[in-house]
Amino acid sequence: MFRIYLCLITLLYLYGCKGCEQTFKSIKSDTVGMNRVIVLYDCNGGVIQKWEGNINVDAQQSSFARFILDGKTWQISGIITIEEK
Repeated sequence: MFRIYLCLITLLYLYGCKGCEQTFKSIKSDTVGMNRVIVLYDCNGGVIQKWEGNINVDAQQSSFARFILDGKTWQISGIITIEEK
């Protein structure tokens, strides 16, 4: 019984930790995606294309972003914004 209480207290403590929240959010993003809006802009600031939905983004490269939406894999480069809804 003590172990159950200890586990619950530990989970509650970790849930309140900002670093832990970011880690949990990152795991969720990597596994199932998050509700996001991605916008690709031209050099004058006009919108070229906009994607919305439950999107899993791989933006570790600075020159492009890769994401999966509706079973299609997109790879875009340029000026983009990725907004979490």
